[in-house]
Amino acid sequence: MAAPWRWPQFCLVFSAPSAFSAEKAAKPGTKAILEVEFTLSGSHSESSQERSIDWKVNRTFKATFEIKAQELAKYGFLDQSHQKEMQDDNQALGQQAQQMTTNNADMMAKAQAIADACGDDEACIQQKVMELAQDPNSQGDINQLSTDGQAMSESIQANDAKSPPRYQLWKDPNNKAPKGKGSASLKESLVEKTFDPACAGDICTKTRDRDGSQEYDSAKEAALTMTMVEVDTANNLISLSIPWPVVMISINEVTQDGGGKKTIPLANAQQLEMIQKHTNIGGRPIKGSYKDQKGEDSFQLPDLEDYDAPIDVKLRWHFKVL
Repeated sequence: MAAPWRWPQFCLVFSAPSAFSAEKAAKPGTKAILEVEFTLSGSHSESSQERSIDWKVNRTFKATFEIKAQELAKYGFLDQSHQKEMQDDNQALGQQAQQMTTNNADMMAKAQAIADACGDDEACIQQKVMELAQDPNSQGDINQLSTDGQAMSESIQANDAKSPPRYQLWKDPNNKAPKGKGSASLKESLVEKTFDPACAGDICTKTRDRDGSQEYDSAKEAALTMTMVEVDTANNLISLSIPWPVVMISINEVTQDGGGKKTIPLANAQQLEMIQKHTNIGGRPIKGSYKDQKGEDSFQLPDLEDYDAPIDVKLRWHFKVL
């Protein structure tokens, strides 16, 4: 079966390529670290004739990720504001490209015939293209392609002028969870008393104490994959994708019935859409050098596991180019 036709290569015979220069940024492969810290804490007490409950929660997660600079891009991956700005222009460019294809259907057919005849033989392709270019019967098609190609090239250059490469993404180069180390800790207690004639003194008492800590190799935690930083070098903005720590932690748990070890999620993902409004940071103005930026945020979870009252969350982060 013949190889797919190389349309750009074919057009090079009749039109010149465009070029642009990239803005200065960190050299691709430059290392940086992103330090992240989450604290989840809360307490609650209530009492009625039927029930009383008292609990305290404190959970922490800290991690340091190693991420690397990528090539500058015309459009942001985390900050997609420029895509929206250019939506009409890109749509018009696509329509022009479609019209060019329609206008040059005959030349496309001839090009496909060359592809079928030559397969992957580059010398054959070049020879056939040159023969086609010198064929008097093809001059009308060639002129049409040349005119459309020049117009398309000018439109692409105009489009590129509005979108010089300016976004630099920092991430794991293999699109996995970045290398790094993390740690988590947990300490919490719960006492619940319920009126029940079946219990001694008509009161059933439930107690639960938990504590634990754990270390993590961040590269092995799938939940930490979307750890990224992006710098808009033209508008001096920074965007971040900070992973919510849905990691497992091994703890000691002691209840009124005894104790033992168990593994639980450090945080849950039920309110992830709300959480990402705080962990996905888009277009934050940079103060000073982008190579050393810090930030923090605070928000509340409506609940956590069976702790059915608000939990305070504090987030701190620090991005530093090495």
